[in-house]
Amino acid sequence: MIEQQKCPQCGTEGQLVKNFTVRRIVNKKIKDKIADADFFLCKNPQCEIGYYNNEVQKTVHKSEFKKPLWYKVGADPIYACYCTNITEDDIVRTVIETGLRDMRHIMFYLKGRFGNTCRYKNPQGICCVDTFNSMIVKGLRIKQNRKIPEELNPALKEEIARYSSLQEDSIVVEIEKLNQEISEKEPTSTCGCSTTTNKGTRCC
Repeated sequence: MIEQQKCPQCGTEGQLVKNFTVRRIVNKKIKDKIADADFFLCKNPQCEIGYYNNEVQKTVHKSEFKKPLWYKVGADPIYACYCTNITEDDIVRTVIETGLRDMRHIMFYLKGRFGNTCRYKNPQGICCVDTFNSMIVKGLRIKQNRKIPEELNPALKEEIARYSSLQEDSIVVEIEKLNQEISEKEPTSTCGCSTTTNKGTRCC
């Protein structure tokens, strides 16, 4: 297995990503320049580098990805799920308006399906469950903070401003109906489940 490497630009230790994924994530114009090697994903939000491999002396700038890296400064949109194109904004709005807080429910509410193609579409090459759930938490935080008078915490103003016009729990979603749709359309997918649940079963 390839040894851990640090980003040549910022010095941050990266996350290993298989070549199979890298070649499908970068723009077509640089695809042929990608060596037949695995790469590391630089997780520093401030760094301009996306992928790198110091052994073959190759780097991929964040602008050379097909879609923005969700955690990089200036990313627009901020993707939660690259398979279904669900964004952070989609999740926050759904949490506020429907009260949903389960990844699988939110995905089916928004798209009527799961992605199941993370190896091809997610820059990490793995399920987006951690990223998705962190955005659900953000939605819950914003929903709660909207109730705090601005004068008590002016720092919250910028984060909640874009969602100030939304009506909380204004959309009624039937959970049982969602669960039924999931069991009928995606009976074998464990997308959004825990790592333990995913063992031996098909996930995205």
